[in-house]
Amino acid sequence: MPLSKPLLTRKHREQHYQWAVSMKDQDWNKVNAADETIIRLNSTKRLSWQKLGQPVFRRV
Repeated sequence: MPLSKPLLTRKHREQHYQWAVSMKDQDWNKVNAADETIIRLNSTKRLSWQKLGQPVFRRV
C-alpha cells in the first residue's frame, strides 16, 4: 500500500523546527487546540499521494 501522505522533506523539517523555536516562549495557556482526528472502523478506503512515475513506497 502506498504511503497515506507525502514524506517530509529536509526543508519541511527545518521549517517546522524554526517555527517551534520561534514559538517556544508563546503563552500556551492562551491557546485553544482542537483535535480533529477521524477514526473509521471497518473501512477499506485508503487515500494516498504519489506523483506520476514515482516508485510506490510501502510501510513495513
